[in-house]
Amino acid sequence: MHVVVHGQRRFGAFDVDLTAGELRKHGRRIRLQEKPFRVLVALLACPGETVTRRELCDRLWPADTFVDFDGGLNNAVNRLRFALGDSANAPRFIETVGRRGYRFIGEVIDVASTPTTEASLVQTDLSQEDPRQARREPSSFVEALARLRWPLTGWSKTQVAVAGCGFLIVALGFAVRSRGTLWLPSQSATLSLNAASGIHGIAVLPLTNLSGDTSQDYLAYSVTDALTTELARLAPLKVISQTSAMSYRSGAVPPLHQVAQELGVDAIVEGSINREGERIHVNVRIADIPSHRYVWAERFDGSTTDLVTLHAGVVRGVLDEVHRRMLPAPRIGRIRPSTDNREAYELYVKGSFLMQQGGSLSQAVDYFTQALALDRDIAPAYAEIALARFRQEISSQNGRLNYETEVKQAVDRALALNPDLAEAQAALGFTRRHYEWDWAGAEQAFKRATQLNANVVLAHTEYEFLLLGLARFDEAIVEGQKATALDPRSAISWMNEGRGLQAARRYPEAEDRYQRALALKPDLRGALQSLTGLYVAQRRLVEARRTLRRLEAIAAGRSARWLDASLAVASAQPAAARRALRELGAPSSPSEVRAAAGLLSALGERDQAFAMLERATSERSIEPINLLGPELDRMRSDPRFAEVLKRMRLPDETVDVFVRLPEILSNRQVRQTQ
Repeated sequence: MHVVVHGQRRFGAFDVDLTAGELRKHGRRIRLQEKPFRVLVALLACPGETVTRRELCDRLWPADTFVDFDGGLNNAVNRLRFALGDSANAPRFIETVGRRGYRFIGEVIDVASTPTTEASLVQTDLSQEDPRQARREPSSFVEALARLRWPLTGWSKTQVAVAGCGFLIVALGFAVRSRGTLWLPSQSATLSLNAASGIHGIAVLPLTNLSGDTSQDYLAYSVTDALTTELARLAPLKVISQTSAMSYRSGAVPPLHQVAQELGVDAIVEGSINREGERIHVNVRIADIPSHRYVWAERFDGSTTDLVTLHAGVVRGVLDEVHRRMLPAPRIGRIRPSTDNREAYELYVKGSFLMQQGGSLSQAVDYFTQALALDRDIAPAYAEIALARFRQEISSQNGRLNYETEVKQAVDRALALNPDLAEAQAALGFTRRHYEWDWAGAEQAFKRATQLNANVVLAHTEYEFLLLGLARFDEAIVEGQKATALDPRSAISWMNEGRGLQAARRYPEAEDRYQRALALKPDLRGALQSLTGLYVAQRRLVEARRTLRRLEAIAAGRSARWLDASLAVASAQPAAARRALRELGAPSSPSEVRAAAGLLSALGERDQAFAMLERATSERSIEPINLLGPELDRMRSDPRFAEVLKRMRLPDETVDVFVRLPEILSNRQVRQTQ
């Protein structure tokens, strides 16, 4: 392999001095260690051609060296990409060629033999172009040529060929851009492209941890979280939930235009983070999907002992750029970190990372508690504690866990510190709905949360469930759709939207949402349970049994046994249903209360069914949403059903809808088909 070791090469915003062994960006020297620089030199020697891993290893280590060649080479390439602000998933400069090696795909200019003219400046790094200074887009290819005004007198054949290639790239850009299908790499001519007309939806993809140490993943997450949280405050900007964005964390990431289509956005933030001792280096860039180009990129350096300052710098840089591109631009307030205490901030980040990754909720609460011991004024930490305890309450198979006092205190403290914290307002709405049956107060809190930050998925989901309990189905479904739009790769969001549709007896649509949820997470028990119940309600017993078998293969617990009993009733097997009731004993969750009451009613034990509902109501172990299922339709005409609802403090109009639900929904379906 022939490698040039002298002269200068230019690509994008970078210059490489092969003689001095230096890499510069915009004239500023970029720190690059010896082995990554050797990799760059080898790739620049033959741009567009594959350099095998074996050849690169020979360049980096003598023949008698005993090292982990693969690991060492991977580390060198990662460090090189980090220095260039490049990405393996969407490469601008260094492309991975299967398992064979690497290829330099950028436009390389030999500075020693090519004069610096306007022609050479056309090939610029997208990150350095200031769209505010962009020229008006030429209306034709001829106009683009006229604007360049390159003098050809005295040019060599090589220079003419280079210019011709540049013209060809511009022409190709015009030809393909009309179809809007080409993602131009950053080295392509940018003269014909304008900045985005405006950003309306954005996703922050998880930053890549280049350190190779998974224990440092929380550092990458912390930047992703800070960016997502602050961008979400830029109303009316749509910001995709971290749950969906983090789904691209493992495995091969699709092309950015495909990611954008899946998430429903027109801009994507991506980047990488690397830790070297106590120093942290963060590269971030913004891709504008409609214009097929990167419109901004920057590198930030900081210390592991001061994540607060590092995050503030990254967030400010990205927010300023996104804010400038929003049309119309909203007001942007001062960015205030949740705490200035560096140690407390890191503990808070670790707890938040644990919750995002589905780790131990108790351990996450412990991290938040440690952070608050250092700084008692971290409002988001209190909100996170409340959320963690909510999750534990909801997922418990043994009824309430007696977290009510802790949750209320955490919510009160969060709101006292920051009444405009949307997550705290959403938590307040949950406490009013779940613990107090204060339906009007809960709605006020949820509305306030969505006004403060329309991108908080939790607020939309919990508001959906509140509206379902108030029998305001159309409004509930809208909130469920908003949550899914913000979290389109979350199986739980699709499942929750399906539950709203199922409550409104819109079974085909509900089935579609459950199937989407299961396509993302085939072992999602809640979706399998709800889908089984939906099939039972429709008397599609074969499909119900098939789905129930899937559920039992994952977890043959009480939920599956209650569904099995419901199937027995639907299949006209009362003896099997009675046997199941005896074996299962007293219900231990709201869904079990509903199932047990429905079974008792179907078996002619209506007095016992109402006694069960009345006891659950007095204990506040059920909510109105639990009384929407069709298994309770036999009980609705009984005056005792209305009495149970009134004890839940529901408005009279809501009670009337619950009592006449089958009739109301049937009439609505008739009107919709007319």
